[in-house]
Amino acid sequence: MGKSSKPIRILSVGYWSDYLVKLLDQGHLVDKDEPTLPLTEYDLIWGPTCWMMDPQHEKYEPLAITEARKKRYPKGD
Repeated sequence: MGKSSKPIRILSVGYWSDYLVKLLDQGHLVDKDEPTLPLTEYDLIWGPTCWMMDPQHEKYEPLAITEARKKRYPKGD
């Protein structure tokens, strides 16, 4: 597998996979659980409950809150 000519910075919180290992091998910066950079410096933050929010995603803020509540308070609990 070759090295990436456009590496990105990824923080993986509470999540790890073989795919992340492949990205690491390709030359991307992949930090696991403990950030080595300020959070705003990462291109991706992966985790079981992460949502990407920036100005172009503002229309999804209500959906993110609704889905977060569903995950935090599943029916029957």
